Amino acid sequence: MSESELIHRDTAREVFIEQSRARLDEVREIEAHVRERIGDAPQAVQENISACNLDIDRLISQAEVEIDCIENAEEHEWIAMRIRVDSAIGEAMGGLERCSLILDSPAEHVQWE
Repeated sequence: MSESELIHRDTAREVFIEQSRARLDEVREIEAHVRERIGDAPQAVQENISACNLDIDRLISQAEVEIDCIENAEEHEWIAMRIRVDSAIGEAMGGLERCSLILDSPAEHVQWE
């Protein structure tokens, strides 16, 4: 592989890591906001959301670990790991969106169940 290809590959990894950390920071900010709102919600709504938040914490931790591993991974390894990072961050965002929907319309959520 030529030197320019190696530089491009390393740059792509650095960009991915930077963007992933930024996305993870955004997830943490949204999670903090949702947690504040959960504290003000009725007990029934808090119970509906509690399982969702446990999964979100796990997904955030998973993404953090995968990002740290990518920094020192071989080329073939980091390419596979980036899919897991994207998946974990995407699932966490989806869970936070579900929590927000429940908080925005708790009566509708109760009707869905």
